[in-house]
Amino acid sequence: MSRAEEYLKLGRERVNQNKFEEAERYFLQAIKENNELSQAFAELGTLYYDQGKFNRSISAFQKALQLDPHHTDAAISLSILYNDLGRYQDAEKVFTKAREIINRRKDGRDPYIDQKISEKHIELGDFYAKYRRYDEALEEYCKAVNLNDDSCEAKLKIAKICEVKGQKQRAMRELKKIKSTNPAYAPALIQLGLLLYSQGRVLDAIREWEVVLNRDSQNQEAQMYLKMAQAATTTTL
Repeated sequence: MSRAEEYLKLGRERVNQNKFEEAERYFLQAIKENNELSQAFAELGTLYYDQGKFNRSISAFQKALQLDPHHTDAAISLSILYNDLGRYQDAEKVFTKAREIINRRKDGRDPYIDQKISEKHIELGDFYAKYRRYDEALEEYCKAVNLNDDSCEAKLKIAKICEVKGQKQRAMRELKKIKSTNPAYAPALIQLGLLLYSQGRVLDAIREWEVVLNRDSQNQEAQMYLKMAQAATTTTL
């Protein structure tokens, strides 16, 4: 492992510990050691995104993609950020490129094997989560996604672990990533609604649950949370 990769690892550890200033220093140190390490810029972009430093986040993601045009996570994160800022055409352009790259990567690989190994990582992640070993659980879920990018289940578990660890912004970002790539995946929309509701964004939460019910009017979870939110809104009024 190179020194740059060591700094990158230390930065990730600090992020998991919610020590964001230290994480930033390690990521910058990794870039100082190797200014062509695209993952360091991607990690920095994610860190800035979670802190609401959107201009810095955009610059970091753009640099990551300049160094590695196939960095799909950076591309999807940048697309979501553009969308949040109302730059919809930029968001669509970046997202379209990311999907093309993901589809090309699947060529020549055995999706059945990837899926089976991915499922094992999810099982191991669930085991760690059961005993509140959240860092190890998060690592396993990330491995599952790397093997099977279509695994909405693993992505949703990543978001839930982030929320448990108090990383609300990262959880929000992960849920929005699922929504952008799989807009019909109801569990993610329901979880996104819950996260929005916990932040006092009741109307935004209601919209997410209504989207679920528009597709499946019998979804009991969405019905329950929608009634809860509507009752709270009525009481407030």
